[in-house]
Amino acid sequence: MKYRIAIHAVILAALLFGCADSFDPIPKIEKAHKKSEFLSKEVVSFNLDLKFGGKQRMKGKLTMLTNSTKAKIELADGSVLLYDGDKAYHSPNFANTQKARFDAYTWPYFFLLPYKLADNGLIFKPYPKNEMNGKTYLTQQLFFEPGTGDDPDDWYILFADEETQLLHLAAYIVTAGKSQAEAEKSPSAISYHNYKVFNGVPFATEWKFHKWNKQDGITSDKGEGQLNNIVFKKVGANYFKPPENYIEAK
Repeated sequence: MKYRIAIHAVILAALLFGCADSFDPIPKIEKAHKKSEFLSKEVVSFNLDLKFGGKQRMKGKLTMLTNSTKAKIELADGSVLLYDGDKAYHSPNFANTQKARFDAYTWPYFFLLPYKLADNGLIFKPYPKNEMNGKTYLTQQLFFEPGTGDDPDDWYILFADEETQLLHLAAYIVTAGKSQAEAEKSPSAISYHNYKVFNGVPFATEWKFHKWNKQDGITSDKGEGQLNNIVFKKVGANYFKPPENYIEAK
């Protein structure tokens, strides 16, 4: 009898732990976004047309390593941003130097978010409210360990479509220059729309930016982004290397 109970216990444990991933929103999101296929490629590139309040915020081509360690943003006005994982640089003709580091990291991060959920320094916790604006989602809240990135007090709340398990919305706070309590007074969100498949990998071709709060969900719109010409490619060894006259963005 004891032997039989022990065998049953082993089988039950195997079932529980073996199926754990099927109940975890993070593996579901990664699987839906074809993470393994994405990471099998070296470089991804796309055009981004970004507007806030009806005004042009950014327009240009973004090219990055799929492992997110390096990126290059070539703007329509001829200026360039680069980052190598730790430092960001801009060309001498870059106009908005105060936003250079923010721009170098933020827009690639929003694009790569579904593929960065296994990064070091991330803490995931269940987010209890899975309903937003009249629809239910797979949800999870993302925190950063101390010392992770520029602003470890930031957080994200991920909302994935229950049927497709593709990321629909990420609510977030930006603590740069302010406390977490201050940032939590005005959370924002990016939502992902019009997914299309490129080389077997689904990508949102439309971004929308919103004002958002935990009680009401989306409350108003702030901006939008259009993505096109999404391609995987190869680049030269010095493609992401800043020329000597580039300036480090602080």
